[in-house]
Amino acid sequence: QRADTIAALINLTLLIVIGLYIAYEGVIRLANPQQVTGWIIILVAGIALIIDVFTAMITHRISKNNMNMRAAFLHNLSDALSSVSVIIAGVLIILFEWYWTDTVLTFMISAFVLWQGITMLPKTIHLLMEGTPIGLSLEDIKLCMNEVSGVENIHHLHVWNLDENRIALEAHVVMMV
Repeated sequence: QRADTIAALINLTLLIVIGLYIAYEGVIRLANPQQVTGWIIILVAGIALIIDVFTAMITHRISKNNMNMRAAFLHNLSDALSSVSVIIAGVLIILFEWYWTDTVLTFMISAFVLWQGITMLPKTIHLLMEGTPIGLSLEDIKLCMNEVSGVENIHHLHVWNLDENRIALEAHVVMMV
């Protein structure tokens, strides 16, 4: 049951590493600006965009109830946004010789990728660490269980997610005899 969550953790970790690498590349470009050929980057990014949009559409359909596929979708989406930014940078380089736009867009892509990875990572770790599902109160559960006829005491109550869609409960329930 943990395979999807572990895969999501790996995907998100890779997404963060990629975001940091993109930022590193941006810093390198600031320190050592490079002239790039606008038409070549537009062509390559255009082909990549078609592939990225197609894969993002596939993963989006199945990402609603699956953390791993949501992480894969974010990865595909960030790739598609990267392709769009490269195309924009290529056009600006061709029209105005604004070589700096490539670096600025690199930092913007990096920020987006890092934001997405960092915001999903705590939820994934919470699930892997078997934290109490968000929105559930152990006290409320205990009070409801105590209202059941014959229940004398409840202790060692633990509630966790088995996966994104299933919740487990374990408790010691003392019954009146």
